[in-house]
Amino acid sequence: MRYLLPLILIITMLSCNGNDSLMPASGGRHYDVIVSGRDSDALSVIDSVLQQPMKALPQSEPMFNLVANVDTLNATTRLARAIVEVNIDARHEGATRIKFTRNLYAEPQIVVRIYAKTVEAMRKDMLVQGKYLSDLLSAWEMETWLAQLKRKHDVKASRMANKMFGADLWLSIDMMYSRKAKDFLWFSNNSATVMKNVCVYRVSCLDNLVAKRDSVWGRNIKGETDDMRMMTVAGTMITDSTCFALKSKAHYNKTVRGLWEMQGDAMGGPFISRMIKDGNKGYLIVDAFLFAPNKDKRNAMRECEAMAYSLKMNKKTN
Repeated sequence: MRYLLPLILIITMLSCNGNDSLMPASGGRHYDVIVSGRDSDALSVIDSVLQQPMKALPQSEPMFNLVANVDTLNATTRLARAIVEVNIDARHEGATRIKFTRNLYAEPQIVVRIYAKTVEAMRKDMLVQGKYLSDLLSAWEMETWLAQLKRKHDVKASRMANKMFGADLWLSIDMMYSRKAKDFLWFSNNSATVMKNVCVYRVSCLDNLVAKRDSVWGRNIKGETDDMRMMTVAGTMITDSTCFALKSKAHYNKTVRGLWEMQGDAMGGPFISRMIKDGNKGYLIVDAFLFAPNKDKRNAMRECEAMAYSLKMNKKTN
């Protein structure tokens, strides 16, 4: 009996990552990466892959933060949330290989191991495999965002989305401001510095989607006057072909990224738009957009993106 209380305390401390796990909680922020390896030239190759700019932002920001390059992992660095280990070995046969393990030393965590015969061989292979590496890390980060939202989200927003559209939606708990119109919901944290927004609406088809989006935005999202209307910035939209293979589920629907602006006002920022088939009713559109002037936008936009990816049709209503 005398060992029961210490045991309970230990289990409680090790489970503080929220996953009821006995593993220690990982450290660092979303999109922080530690790169480990003994060859500095090899580390530079991986650094250049991870430092490529994130798409569809109004300013240049890298896809990942390189926290450190280290020769070997120690008791502290092995608890990082994302680790890339680079192994150059003359005995390696074949092309560069990329393997990954979840929650090896801590949780949540991803440890990616890269094996190559020479630095030059890896540099050449990374021209193709570099996208796989960045997509892998991005998908894992999206997985952790969604797991976090599943555990803790705004219940009121979920109920509103389910009532109007028969869909599940997980929004961060700070998204407490909402506006409702016919076939339209808009949620926001209403921050004066980093304003996160998610809106959901239904369209009958995907023809002339930019015009449809601008029409919905124009009616429902306005500036200080009715003449100030939100709209898509022409020529900025790109189709996102990344399929986030989150565990066994492929969270892939048609998705586009781009920039928005407020007509008649100096407001704008990035957005992501996701289209989901809604049975015979048409399509549900979920748009996540950000307004954060003079601020880094990547992590806040990725959080908005995770909220957009959380939307799924409720099986009970389909």
